Amino acid sequence: MRTSPILALVSVLALAACGDEGPPSDAEHYAAATREVAAAWCGAVARCCDAAELAPIAAEFGFTSPEQCAGTFVAKAAAVEERLRAGQVQLDREAMAACQRELAAATCGQFAAIEATCARAVRGAIANGDACDDDGVCASGWCGEASEDSPRTCKAVPAVGEPCGTRCVAGAVCQPTGVGDPVCVATLADGAACQVDGQCSGGRCAGAIPAAGTAGVCASAPVCDGV
Repeated sequence: MRTSPILALVSVLALAACGDEGPPSDAEHYAAATREVAAAWCGAVARCCDAAELAPIAAEFGFTSPEQCAGTFVAKAAAVEERLRAGQVQLDREAMAACQRELAAATCGQFAAIEATCARAVRGAIANGDACDDDGVCASGWCGEASEDSPRTCKAVPAVGEPCGTRCVAGAVCQPTGVGDPVCVATLADGAACQVDGQCSGGRCAGAIPAAGTAGVCASAPVCDGV
């Protein structure tokens, strides 16, 4: 089952529980909010995710029980606090407030919808061409690979129709053409024929058996819907 929307929320949910009398700096503001939001997020994960959905989340964060989730969340969020102090990422307070509202009102199955709002609450501050060590610090969202002659630098994410390595803009996937370099192509809507999950905007190619050459059909994958 598809769990990436939940994993994508980690760096931004801790920004969502700030009151009117928050600390003066963004980093302090962030740190004060982390424990409260960690409890809310981990509670939702425990309540809404079945065993198959919870397993990759637990593996990603390194906890073995729901009780360990909040502490692990706080430890992971400390890295974002350091990025804020260094000026490598910025806060969008309007998006942060919207993230807070949606998180407070969320029910099981709404993680993917919340992701779109919460992902705007924190963004990279480093311009294309400048040195980076992680996708999240780049304004473009992509820290390219290092070469023999140069370190990693922020780069523009390839758009549909452009050559690619592993990354494409949202709504596209890097796909081999059979001739020359792979190019970014638009992901497929539910109901379209497909070969692998990555081709589908909903994240699932139902019924596909790539080894046998059997095509599937794109379908949306439920994410921690409480069922």
